[in-house]
Amino acid sequence: MLRPLFLPLVGCLGFLAAPLAGARPLPLEGPLALENNDLVVLLGDTLIERDGNYGHLETALTAAYAGKNIKFRNLGWSGDTPRCESRSYFG
Repeated sequence: MLRPLFLPLVGCLGFLAAPLAGARPLPLEGPLALENNDLVVLLGDTLIERDGNYGHLETALTAAYAGKNIKFRNLGWSGDTPRCESRSYFG
């Protein structure tokens, strides 16, 4: 049932993710400054992935920036790197 929708769905996701392919992190000069309603994306390997189970980093950042309505998205996955090299690059 889902097979006919699989390829169009993957194509759509690829089209939406294409602008992110050239994204580079901004260099930080000084302490991390988060503004109201910022979105923090956690990228990395197993260390970041396991934070999804415990939430220590998100809890510490939320407490440090209380009242700023900061949202977190944990995209860490075992085998990925913080430089956005995913498992497919490793052979």
